[in-house]
Amino acid sequence: MNLPSKTLNHSVFPALIFWSALSVILHAFYINTPFVNLEYVFAQATQSLLDPETGMSNYFSMQANPLGYVWFSTLFHFLMGEPEGFWSYRLASVSGLVAILGAGAVFTSSLKPDHNKEFHLWCALVTFSPLIWLFSGRATADILPVGLLLLSFALVFKSEAKPVYRWLSPVIFLSAILVKYHALLMAPGFIYIFWCQNECQFNRAWVKKCGQFFLLPLLGFFTYLWVIYNQYGFFLAPDNHSQLEFGFANFIKTFSLYASYLGILLGPLALVSILSVRKNWSEKWWVLLVAGLGLGVWTRINPFGFQGGEMNYGPLDGLLNGSLVFLVKGLGGIFFCFLVFDCFFEANKNKNAVAGFILTVCLPFLLICSATRPAQRYLVFLIPLIFYFLVFYKLQGRIFFRSVLGWGTVAVFVLANIFAVNYQVAQARASDNMAQWLIENKMIEQTHPGSIYSNSGQYFTAFVGSPKTHRVLESSGDVKTSLHSEKVVVFGKTLKTYYLPVPQKNL
Repeated sequence: MNLPSKTLNHSVFPALIFWSALSVILHAFYINTPFVNLEYVFAQATQSLLDPETGMSNYFSMQANPLGYVWFSTLFHFLMGEPEGFWSYRLASVSGLVAILGAGAVFTSSLKPDHNKEFHLWCALVTFSPLIWLFSGRATADILPVGLLLLSFALVFKSEAKPVYRWLSPVIFLSAILVKYHALLMAPGFIYIFWCQNECQFNRAWVKKCGQFFLLPLLGFFTYLWVIYNQYGFFLAPDNHSQLEFGFANFIKTFSLYASYLGILLGPLALVSILSVRKNWSEKWWVLLVAGLGLGVWTRINPFGFQGGEMNYGPLDGLLNGSLVFLVKGLGGIFFCFLVFDCFFEANKNKNAVAGFILTVCLPFLLICSATRPAQRYLVFLIPLIFYFLVFYKLQGRIFFRSVLGWGTVAVFVLANIFAVNYQVAQARASDNMAQWLIENKMIEQTHPGSIYSNSGQYFTAFVGSPKTHRVLESSGDVKTSLHSEKVVVFGKTLKTYYLPVPQKNL
């Protein structure tokens, strides 16, 4: 492969600075709002590293992730002077988003001619993709490993022109694994890149490159497992966090959930694959339409396809009726099937390396994840890569589609994020306000956190063993009678209420 020596060219660098700065500035508006969705677990673990006497037992009782994010969070928190508040624990996630954009800039710099307009669109799609945007502002181990993984891909891609990257990229990949184990499932991506660099030949030189690269990550990974086992008595994750659910029916159901959700996360931009497949397979494209619709609605959770846990649509589930959710799932399945077929066509006929990467790396990742408990957050590993394929190879030279479908998708994402961020912030503040009220009224020790445990559990951990006479409950809409209540209000509408009911004899 003939690669330019420069890691970043002069046209891509300003765009990278712009989108990185914009991401940081926008997150700064709400980065110091209270915790939500188990962020406090990572914050408590960070404090445990700074004060070893408190230990890590609570972290592993709540989390299956390794300690990588906690280490990065501790570094940022320490460098910032160990400030009060919530914001410093989230800096590692924000840096993960910047790393994703940086990796994209490295890949874009290798394209000829310049693709500045496409890079701006890709940055916008990745930055405002709802899952990426929401998690990049939260103190959880979701976006940082993606940024580290993609950055290591980019450095390996440039390693022939910059030999120092051959030593730096394995270190970054190991860091990604230690933040989230799922990064290891993307290891075939390095094998694929080495294969492309080796003129698509499987020979001794290719084996040597792979062996040299994976030596450090594997040694580091197994060393970490050995240390954790000796100190805490488990491999990979505690038994209470085991996520393997074997069974063919469960595998197919989980895969269909992932496929449908991934299709929806592509937004209207997925239409470019549908149009491409219709052109290249004009006689039988309807087969994919039927297959995709079946894949999207097959879950059989209930007549309208709802799924609890981490494969739902958050607050939208309460606002959308069942028929509309059914339609959304069907569209997601259709988008996914057309995308996969489009990648097959591009990889076989046009020898598109990115399409081949999606088929040989991203699709197996999805299949392996289907053997575990479904969680939409795992899809963040795939979104930047798929958008890269769609933007740089399906929209190239198509100004109308780039303007309408590309930037139209960005507009849809921005609107979705405005609602989702406001909902998260409202939920976090309501939970925190309820906990503060309990503290002020000296009721925190006797109250079970109930519905606010995942958001504000840090206030209750010191009183886990205390007898409970109260419990925080949750209700949709307003509550008429309670000792105290806190509403989750978004744009003037009360979506739910946390409340402390009037005590009863049999609580």
